Amino acid sequence: MNKGQWGGTFPLMLQSQPVTPDNLNGRETRMINKAVLILLFLLSGSALAEGKPPELWSWFKDLNKSKEACEIQSSYALQVLGLENQVENEYGIYGNVKSNRVVVKCIEISPKQSKLMVAVAGYNRDSVELVRNKIIDSIQ
Repeated sequence: MNKGQWGGTFPLMLQSQPVTPDNLNGRETRMINKAVLILLFLLSGSALAEGKPPELWSWFKDLNKSKEACEIQSSYALQVLGLENQVENEYGIYGNVKSNRVVVKCIEISPKQSKLMVAVAGYNRDSVELVRNKIIDSIQ
């Protein structure tokens, strides 16, 4: 993650304040909103069954690689973690790791830059955090 100040017209990959709706361009905001809505929809049935909302941990990471390279590395990293019921579509890569629901999305920033979005949800906080951190650490 970048650590500097946001600049008025600097590309997102050069900005380093916390990501807020005001800092994102329209395309990035729509992609993130779609991914989060899909994840919440997929979890809604199990959340109602448990009677409490699941833990949801997410992370954004700037990568010095193309969107395609990000997607290939993400798919491989998820397979190594034992992702089950994997689905890949225009909204990202989805599946289950143990009792956690995972979504990984790569967003193109430029031909050689991408942004990785990872979200993990489940009922065990430690498990959710561990899976999220393992995914982030394995995708460079």
